[in-house]
Amino acid sequence: MNGANITPRWVDRVSKASDVLVFGFIGFWCALLFGIYSWPAFVHGFDASVIIAVEPYSDFSDKSSWLPLAMEVAKGRLFAVTSTSGDTLNGLSYYPYLSLWLFGSLVAVLGLGLALAASQVVFPTATFILSALAFRLYLPRRWALMLAALGVLAYSSYPLRDFLEGVVFGTGWRELGTVFRPDLANVPFPAISALAFVAVFYLTMRSQRLTGGRITGLTIAWALQTQVHMVNALFGIPFWLTYLLLRLWRQRRNDGNDAAGVVRIWLGQAAITAIVSAPALAGLMGWFSSGVAAAELFGGPGSPSNIPSTYYFVAYFVVPTALTALVATVRRIDPFDIWTRFWPIILFMVLELLLVLTYLLNGAGELPTLAFSRLGMFFLHMLYFVPFVHYAVRPFGSVPFNLGIEAHPLAERLRRFFRWFLHDASLIYLPLLFVVLTQFAVASALQAVEFEKERRGPALREVQTRLDLLASYPTGKWIVVADENLAVNLNLHLLGGHASLVNNRFANQISSKDAIERMALYAHAVGWDESAFVRFMLPGEGDRGVYLGQVLDWTKPDTVHGLGYWLVFHQRSLSQEGRLELEAKLRRIYLTLDMAQVAKRVGLRRVLSSREPPRVLHPRPMGTMPHGTLYHLDLEKADR
Repeated sequence: MNGANITPRWVDRVSKASDVLVFGFIGFWCALLFGIYSWPAFVHGFDASVIIAVEPYSDFSDKSSWLPLAMEVAKGRLFAVTSTSGDTLNGLSYYPYLSLWLFGSLVAVLGLGLALAASQVVFPTATFILSALAFRLYLPRRWALMLAALGVLAYSSYPLRDFLEGVVFGTGWRELGTVFRPDLANVPFPAISALAFVAVFYLTMRSQRLTGGRITGLTIAWALQTQVHMVNALFGIPFWLTYLLLRLWRQRRNDGNDAAGVVRIWLGQAAITAIVSAPALAGLMGWFSSGVAAAELFGGPGSPSNIPSTYYFVAYFVVPTALTALVATVRRIDPFDIWTRFWPIILFMVLELLLVLTYLLNGAGELPTLAFSRLGMFFLHMLYFVPFVHYAVRPFGSVPFNLGIEAHPLAERLRRFFRWFLHDASLIYLPLLFVVLTQFAVASALQAVEFEKERRGPALREVQTRLDLLASYPTGKWIVVADENLAVNLNLHLLGGHASLVNNRFANQISSKDAIERMALYAHAVGWDESAFVRFMLPGEGDRGVYLGQVLDWTKPDTVHGLGYWLVFHQRSLSQEGRLELEAKLRRIYLTLDMAQVAKRVGLRRVLSSREPPRVLHPRPMGTMPHGTLYHLDLEKADR
């Protein structure tokens, strides 16, 4: 008897040791692939890697929205609501503070460039390992690793299916790929937020008895997702509260609880959730009342529907649901087993569908897009296939099927086909798929390195030179500077004591009127005419200022219309009538702007330009150099 007990324990230990070795090796593979994208940081220098010059849209969005706020955290301003405008304002907002504080702490310790490069490798790799461990709770090891790899190496701008199509039709794999890095490497989001969600999900789903301390700890962890990212909370809190009720009900007899006891425990945890989430809700209300409207940042009622593609519904909802239903039918799976075992997955699917349908019916915001780009494409959409694979690869039982649909010869063939294809044949095609994924990631990384060399590198050196020039003139205290190279203005926060007229309003809670007046002052200061200003501030027809899948050249802002609109209004929809009203408003502000008064109010003191600023600003040359003349504005003379 003792010998019979030793063997299973020995086998279990060997299996766990094997898991550690395999997961460690594949984790190193994942870190290496993400590390390739950090090669330009080694070439240009880590600090140069954070400069905005010629950027893929996702990089620009992160660098102009989140990195300035993280820098403020690194300086000790934990609740900053302005980061690049020169206004040192603080207040409670619905910024995801835990994510910002974590990244800001890394910036304080490592420096901005090194913190960014390290985060783009460490966080995605950790998400990959934890995702694989979560899938491993239900699936064989090779399937757990494959689903995790498919998630973390996802590109929203260049799906894997496009790469496979190019390979099949004879395009060399080296020419394929994208200059965009995998979306999971965007820092702090979704790199930090996805990791936080997957980590807490894995801890929750591990088969351990829920004791009082463990329940409270998990409740706090899920409630704190409100301070990690709103999408994490939208999915995580409903999941935890429903899953907790289910687990408490199932173990009530072992705990000596009746129905009233279960409800009492659950209500206590719901109260803890509400208390921990309260600061985020208060910050959200304060944010919307501070002049930064929800419609401007996330879209709003009346938005034109950004209708998801048919592929989205079929691939992520219809196919996994149909396959699970089919295998459950031919293998006579108890529906109760599906509901209890995979309730979290069912709930996640329902929540995502509700977000999409709400958006389609009411145009209520960009939450479906955020759900896809912050969590869905890396973890949830892979999770939706777990029930099908779990049931399909299970060994056959000893009880034959003699009655019902499952006894039909076709059902027998399907059972055997699913088992063979997902278990036996996967020993061949899953390793091949890992090879293809490696080619996909390497091809994209090489494209990104080539992009840095041919396009971003020259623009980066120009911006860096101008920043070095401005830094050589000490400020004493913060001043606002305008440089005719637009990209330089987006990087002035990297210099101590320098601020900009060109601000991303997401990271600077100023009114839209104030933001537009600052842009108009910038246009006058560097010599833009009225048409150039309107072109910069007005998006193209039907455009909401979103440039997904595009590379933006910020040294030449006239190459893409509406870049200024994105900085001020972000996702706000613009009807034809609204477009005409905005154009009239922009022209009026440009033509009637009291430049001296606005310059004094916002603190504009220096202009670097090849053209002399308007005389009303009383420019005085400080020095002439190859990039133009640096002017000091004697605005005190305007009063006299």
